[in-house]
Amino acid sequence: MLPNFLSLYRPIADSWSLYDNSSDARLVAMREVGGPEVVLDAEAWHMIEKVSKAREDERAYAVSGKAGGMMGVPIEEITAAPHEAARDARRRHKAFGVPLVIWRDGEVVEVPPEEIED
Repeated sequence: MLPNFLSLYRPIADSWSLYDNSSDARLVAMREVGGPEVVLDAEAWHMIEKVSKAREDERAYAVSGKAGGMMGVPIEEITAAPHEAARDARRRHKAFGVPLVIWRDGEVVEVPPEEIED
């Protein structure tokens, strides 16, 4: 994984080369034995570091006691959205007098508007 390369292997490797192979395999950065790091494509290198940092932050968030989250959003917020949407749909069906079709006890059931619970 790229974050492992950047944070673990790059600092201890004698030499390395990093290629962007998304299109035409071009050399982005490198270090030869005993030499300094050389960045040949600063824009690509910056993007690689930025994406890697975002992934590290995402992993840190997931293991910080708020596990189950996604991209920094707690799981409670993620699961609340479909529940709110379902509640809104029930309210609209009831308000407009339209039956609601649901799955109940292994079959499709039409619930009359007067029986829809908010």
